[in-house]
Amino acid sequence: MADDPSISFVFFDLETTGCPQSGSIFHDYHRIVQISAVCGDQTFDAVVNPQCHIPSESTEIHRVKNSDVQASPTFAKIFPLFRAFIKKQIKRGVVVVLVAHNAFGFDKPMLEKECARFGLRIPPSWKFYDTLLKYRTQFSELSSKRLGDIYKERFGEDLTGAHNSLADSLALKRLFELDLRLHFTMDETLPVHEQRYLNDNEDVVRVRGIGQKTKAKLSRVLNIQDPTIGQLRERLVSGHSYAEIELFIRTQMNCYKEQFVFSILCEIVQPTQPHLLFQSFPFLQHTFTVGFSAETVNTLMIKHRIRSAEQLKRLYLFQFKESGDLWDNLLRELKVNPFHISMMMRSI
Repeated sequence: MADDPSISFVFFDLETTGCPQSGSIFHDYHRIVQISAVCGDQTFDAVVNPQCHIPSESTEIHRVKNSDVQASPTFAKIFPLFRAFIKKQIKRGVVVVLVAHNAFGFDKPMLEKECARFGLRIPPSWKFYDTLLKYRTQFSELSSKRLGDIYKERFGEDLTGAHNSLADSLALKRLFELDLRLHFTMDETLPVHEQRYLNDNEDVVRVRGIGQKTKAKLSRVLNIQDPTIGQLRERLVSGHSYAEIELFIRTQMNCYKEQFVFSILCEIVQPTQPHLLFQSFPFLQHTFTVGFSAETVNTLMIKHRIRSAEQLKRLYLFQFKESGDLWDNLLRELKVNPFHISMMMRSI
């Protein structure tokens, strides 16, 4: 696409508290710690106080420490500044396209979830564009589709300051100008609170959390040689509750990691706002109750809003892992065997 004066691109990136194996991006402790953007030759960069612990594993990636955010504003104060920055750079009547690498899988839903948490409004005129999808389809010759790896392969140099959101935004702008501007179409953008799901005729292995072994199980259960996502939807959506679909995923597909259970559930039911669906997930409370007393389960579900082993693991990772006293106090409160609960968490 040649330069179109009716469109302005804003390249943005988020860094978060999330750490490896912590589950869905929608859980309560996964929050933004840095947000940056580049529009033309102007930049926006802000460190955000997530109001929760930043795990050391995450700090090792983006280098934002707990001490760095103590005096920083919360997202509730930062996002209006981010919105004002974009408004200032854009002429009236021009379409704003926010560009991120893995926008549809991470940055867009993360931004929407955090705005919803604070009751903030994302301008409905904003559109989002995912460069990762384009690199996967148009540049299959690249050995890796990670931003830093693409940058090094295309420019012959390392991406300085990788995993700093401003550095990543600047790098993405440079890559977009080199590789993607001519391929850009508005048809490939998404509006706020609109999701992109797989087509009905696509193979079920395209769903995050379904591999070849799970596909083989589905073939036997559905009695279909090569099941498609459409056939899975047809079997499960009509006349079934979310809890029944979740039970099918856990028992018939033998899926245990809740981030995969949730991603499969989303592909089947196609919610318009998955972060709202996640607030009630998991729907099957008995996924956590095995092996624990009614008193312990009641304490977790009511006081700590924990309904599953995965959620307990997140509580540990984001609040207690680096504070032994807090964790010991929780175990005493729950009256559980530390060895039993540690083995349970290790298994997930």
